Amino acid sequence: MIIKHISAKQDTVFQYLNKIWEFKSMIRVFVSREIKVRYAQTRLRTLWLLFHPIIQATLYIFFFQYVFNIESSEVVYPIFVLSGLIAWNLFSNSMMQSLNGMNESISIIKKVYFPRIIVPISKSIVVIFEVMLSFLLLIFLMILYQEPISIKIFFLPFIFLGFVILAISISIWIGAFSFKNRDILQALPYVINLLIWFTPVFIPVATYPDFLRPLLYFNPIAGLLEAWRASLFLNYIFDTHYLYSILSIIPLFIGGLWIFSRHETKYIDLI
Repeated sequence: MIIKHISAKQDTVFQYLNKIWEFKSMIRVFVSREIKVRYAQTRLRTLWLLFHPIIQATLYIFFFQYVFNIESSEVVYPIFVLSGLIAWNLFSNSMMQSLNGMNESISIIKKVYFPRIIVPISKSIVVIFEVMLSFLLLIFLMILYQEPISIKIFFLPFIFLGFVILAISISIWIGAFSFKNRDILQALPYVINLLIWFTPVFIPVATYPDFLRPLLYFNPIAGLLEAWRASLFLNYIFDTHYLYSILSIIPLFIGGLWIFSRHETKYIDLI
């Protein structure tokens, strides 16, 4: 049954959030469909989710630890790298999946009304599911290396949520400016590959030159990543200078949600 399109232009941010909650069952449907489609034709299925971070971590550990002699003073370097890659993949995959989700779901979007932001939310939930398998591998390695786990690990769900909110927020803002200028989407993979070098994913903050370190404080991904490690590792100390960049996620998300709620109809027309 085709439901008439209803404009959400008059909704406030809180009304739009309430509307998303009303359609929570549709989120479950999207998530279930995405998981089935993604792994239906693969024999190894979810084992691929473990191979990817293992291969990534192995390459970075080989070059940075054994070629460039980079070490982490707080955490065993292999665990340092894997923890950074898990957090980075959570952010980057959530953002890219959120951006691509609209195009992939255009057929149902044009037939049935629901808050369109449900699509990137559903995509991000699937990414969280995928990342959790890598997280279990990280816990196994921490036990193997006898790396003590911090009691602050209970903060990790909130940090996971922070990465997802940041990814969705950025995807909304990029989407708002890319419908009339597709060059932004073409340049995005290059920007992401460049940004990883300004985020302490596989390079400890202490290794960065002094003139570059203040730039990390303006990077909310770096702030979340440092909070992620501080919540996970007992000997890792969180630098409070990152709080400003982390708090910037809130207005970024609210502003993006406000724009999306008022222009989601226009977005669909331009896809």
